[in-house]
Amino acid sequence: MNNKQRYSLGFFLPQRTIIHTLLAVAIAMLTSCNLAPKYCPPRIDIPDNYRLELENAAPLEFVCKTANLKWWEEFHDEVLDDLIITALGNNFDIKIAIARVDQYRAILGVVSSNLFPQVGSELNKTRQQLSFETVPPLLPQYRRFNVYSATISAAYELDIWGKIKNRSDAAYYDYLGQIEVKRTVILTLVSAVADSYVNLRKLDKQLEISKNTLKTRLESERIARLRFESGFTSELEYKQAQSETESAIIAIKRLEITIPVQENLISVLVGMAPTSIARGKILDALVMPPNIPVGLPSDLLWQRPDIQRAEDAIIASNYRIGESRAEFFPDITLTGMYGNQSSQLHNLFIGNAVTWATSANLFQPIFTGGRLLSQLELAKSVKSETVYIYCQTILNALKEVNDALISHKMNLELVIEQTKQVKIFERYRYLAELQYNNGQSDYLNVLDAERRLFESQLLLAETEANSFSSLINLYKALGGGWVIEAEHINEMLLKCTM
Repeated sequence: MNNKQRYSLGFFLPQRTIIHTLLAVAIAMLTSCNLAPKYCPPRIDIPDNYRLELENAAPLEFVCKTANLKWWEEFHDEVLDDLIITALGNNFDIKIAIARVDQYRAILGVVSSNLFPQVGSELNKTRQQLSFETVPPLLPQYRRFNVYSATISAAYELDIWGKIKNRSDAAYYDYLGQIEVKRTVILTLVSAVADSYVNLRKLDKQLEISKNTLKTRLESERIARLRFESGFTSELEYKQAQSETESAIIAIKRLEITIPVQENLISVLVGMAPTSIARGKILDALVMPPNIPVGLPSDLLWQRPDIQRAEDAIIASNYRIGESRAEFFPDITLTGMYGNQSSQLHNLFIGNAVTWATSANLFQPIFTGGRLLSQLELAKSVKSETVYIYCQTILNALKEVNDALISHKMNLELVIEQTKQVKIFERYRYLAELQYNNGQSDYLNVLDAERRLFESQLLLAETEANSFSSLINLYKALGGGWVIEAEHINEMLLKCTM
């Protein structure tokens, strides 16, 4: 054999060894079994309809069409649209959720890597001196020597019982569940921004009402003071007018404290330092969607990410039972090493320097002090817990939708009634002032009318905001494909900022 031929032998397993190894791996893959119990979705009774149906609920065809629509655009407020888009790109809770998804994806990669042979290479130089006390004693010139080696090693655990596969599948559903957690964060964020903006516009309207009321009361106080100074009335009426003026001032001051706090909340939600928030349409100009895609109670099972997350947890725990069962059976590992070894570096890659080794290892646990049984019981109890969490999540979802439906319907009715009440109190104040100016009634009727009108106007603004907030809560409770649409917006925005 010439030198060229001799130096071409390094780092290649003999053909027979390769064939035997491949056959062993193929047989192991074909004969592997799965000890995980068969997954059956938990059965839970879901009603055919919600307790209360909205008159403006959309038909099923509309629900299917609008599942992915961005519902916040139905309010027709560009400032709200911009705030939500900004939040999807800047909010740190979403970024944290994305980082956790990346973590679970990496964990899945680590766990799944054990399904494949682990191959490594090593280059090594060792200089060693042996003792004089060897038997037989070594001559001094042989006591010190170098060892050079260049090897490739491989190890593969035969997953006959499906332990590694079950572990990998469990990690996969953990990863899917974390994606649903991210979508839950998106759902909560969009709803929180919309609700906070509606509350801000409510406070703005209440501040406007309070300022208009203050103007009216300042005028009433001025007239009361003139009448008192002219001797037409007593000081009592003047002080009553003053007290009502102070009530309006106090209401304004409270709102002027609350509004910046609400702006700070929105700022943090959109990922900015506390600052003033732009305003779009006034509360009265926000558009109530003509149709609401409520759908059926069963739709929640695929629309809500928290329910999807709960089911992913059940499936993952199911695979972990299979992993725990496989621990009772032997672990079989194949290892191999091939390379070159020499005491002289220039002889490292010659044919005589070839070294190799193969081995098969079987490990069967015999006594573990109850550890394996406890691990299996733990896996089963975790699955039971995830099933209960899944059922409870569905019940909570049904409750949230029913609560939102009732709240939205009642608030819409309240808006109608309270609008009537405001008009009645406006007429009441007009008549009270007219009779007082004509000397037909005392000033208490005027004060009572102004007080009731002010309270009813503030309450109407509160109810109008509640009607939109309950609608937002309804969209949040229903979930829907719009969450995935918002997720796509978030991904595009993050790509633009990278």
